[in-house]
Amino acid sequence: MSLFGLFGKTTDPVKIMKQVAKRREHALKTGFPQLVNFLYHFQLKYYPNWIENPIAKNLIPTIVTNIQARKESSDTTLLFAINGRPYTVRFHEPTFMMLDKEEDTLYRLELFQGDKKVLALRGKLRELVYIDAFHDGKWMSDFRSLKKAIETMEIVTADKSPENTKRLEELKQNFDIT
Repeated sequence: MSLFGLFGKTTDPVKIMKQVAKRREHALKTGFPQLVNFLYHFQLKYYPNWIENPIAKNLIPTIVTNIQARKESSDTTLLFAINGRPYTVRFHEPTFMMLDKEEDTLYRLELFQGDKKVLALRGKLRELVYIDAFHDGKWMSDFRSLKKAIETMEIVTADKSPENTKRLEELKQNFDIT
């Protein structure tokens, strides 16, 4: 028995891999790997550009602040806060020069809350393929809040569209609402 085993740390590779499989399954059941993957590809990565545009910046929920981005070659680092808590997303996109093996075709997405890595994913064309790291924590409620804020904004924005305004006026007339 190793010295680490004396203190309750798992050192058996088979046990470790079984725990990893269970935690990956748990991660998938929570839906957060899929949620973060979706939010990054369809929202978060655009925020640095949207914040510079007077119209588009209204599409960023007010719970998201301190948005910054850095790009180096095929790596993007996105820094932001949700509800005042700092987050970093590191995204590595494969380039055609790197395609030596199948794994090289996968993007890598890592989410940090402060300095702690809470989620790491690999995927292909926005599709989640593999979970490399997952920790339950407060970040989950922040991303749940972000999803809800985006959904609320989408409803409000859709309600203000000319088509909806016309339809609402028609409904008001049809139901004698003043």
